[in-house]
Amino acid sequence: MARLEREIEELKAENERLRRALEEALRAAKRQAAPFSRRHPQAHPQKPGRKAGQEYGRAHRREIPDRVDEVVEVPLPSRCPECGGGVEETGVVSQYQTEIPSPRVERIEFRIHQGRCRRCRQALQGRDPRQSSAAVGGAASQLGPRAVASRHAGIE
Repeated sequence: MARLEREIEELKAENERLRRALEEALRAAKRQAAPFSRRHPQAHPQKPGRKAGQEYGRAHRREIPDRVDEVVEVPLPSRCPECGGGVEETGVVSQYQTEIPSPRVERIEFRIHQGRCRRCRQALQGRDPRQSSAAVGGAASQLGPRAVASRHAGIE
């Protein structure tokens, strides 16, 4: 009789241990998103997100072409598109676009005239229909639409 009671107690203890293990497994299945997805998180994890300032990646921008085949003056609009006011020119910046016309490579410099509306002080710049973007500065040298298309088609 004592042996059976001892065996019952052992089975009850094992049953309780298995119930706790099952509950733990069910709870773990419900919380898979971070920070609960790891049972033992790293002691010193890296900070998430982009690194600030100079620590972020390699500084790179497309090179300005050493040779320009055509220079296009892109004048300011005569009137502000926002308010219709007169426009005064404040400077000229360059944007370079490498394009692949049939059958030769064409490098175009767009000399984009920049200005400001005299009435509302809105900053403005000219735009040529052949420009693929209005970007200047770090993104001033770009590929034109045909060059991008040939690149995606595997033609280089």
